[in-house]
Amino acid sequence: MAFKLLKLFKGVPANYWRIISVSEDLNSKKTTVKVGLYLTSGTRKKNSKNALDCKVYSIMGIDLTRAQIYITLKALPDFKDAVDC
Repeated sequence: MAFKLLKLFKGVPANYWRIISVSEDLNSKKTTVKVGLYLTSGTRKKNSKNALDCKVYSIMGIDLTRAQIYITLKALPDFKDAVDC
């Protein structure tokens, strides 16, 4: 699961966003999600360590599925026009 949203990174167009890591804080009942930007899905498949950029988000809730996390991320202003892929 991932989504597409075009972003220029240092002048280079990239459009593939995927979750890199998820961690939960049981005390605060929050989930921290690290999302990576790749040129395309093909470049991510060749080497998952080739993220051009990463963003970290803290969202409310624990025991979230990846689908729930993607839905939550797409509701954020940073990803408002993202499309599932």
